[in-house]
Amino acid sequence: MSGPNGEPSVPVGQQEEEEAADEEYVALNLMLDQINSCLDNLEEKNDVLNAKLRELLESNRQNRNFSHYEGWHLILLIKRHK
Repeated sequence: MSGPNGEPSVPVGQQEEEEAADEEYVALNLMLDQINSCLDNLEEKNDVLNAKLRELLESNRQNRNFSHYEGWHLILLIKRHK
């Protein structure tokens, strides 16, 4: 049987189920979009933290190298003045 526009006739209960399923898909898509947005935000924060940690590691490495050099320099100065 056909509906008024020549479309197949769909029983009322089945049509309501399809509409409910469509609404669920829309809601799921919105939730997935929100989750994706949150994950993008976390990834961006992670990248910033990673960059800051690399800067800190490099700074510590430079300080350690300078301290090591400075320590040897002081030892040499002490030996020269003896």
